[in-house]
Amino acid sequence: MRNRIHILAITMACLFYTMSCSDLNDKCKDTDCNNGECIEGVCHCDEGYIGDYCETRLIEKFYGIYDYTRACDSFETPDPRPIRIEDYNNAPDIMNIIALWGDPGSVAEATLKSNFSDFQILKQDFSFSWQIEGEGSMAEDKNTINLSFKIYDKLNGLKIDECQLVMKKQ
Repeated sequence: MRNRIHILAITMACLFYTMSCSDLNDKCKDTDCNNGECIEGVCHCDEGYIGDYCETRLIEKFYGIYDYTRACDSFETPDPRPIRIEDYNNAPDIMNIIALWGDPGSVAEATLKSNFSDFQILKQDFSFSWQIEGEGSMAEDKNTINLSFKIYDKLNGLKIDECQLVMKKQ
């Protein structure tokens, strides 16, 4: 009987120690990995997120206002306005590019590729009478984007212009 009491006492002590001290050993107890998982006190971010606590979307490095130089085959738009890149419905891999091709009301959706430096503009309606498609990439300086795109006549599908831009963040 005495051995049973000893075993029971040791079991209870171990159980109490495990329950009361496990929080002390939990390195993730006070770590909130917003868009990731905490492992041994370190956040491991979901794809598309960075930061100590996975708080920053990688796509946000593209956001901003850009001045640019361009070379187009057919049309030159006088008074080039800055191009804006901004959020698209809080999506981790889609952004809006506004005022491409000199039209301040035009918006193109661009999808970030898996390397998080390149993006693609799938063929889409760009305005009342045009469609656009293209691709671009962020330079290592994180302030320059190289972008090439084509403009098509929406009615007949013919390419009406092709442009290469070097965009510099203001």
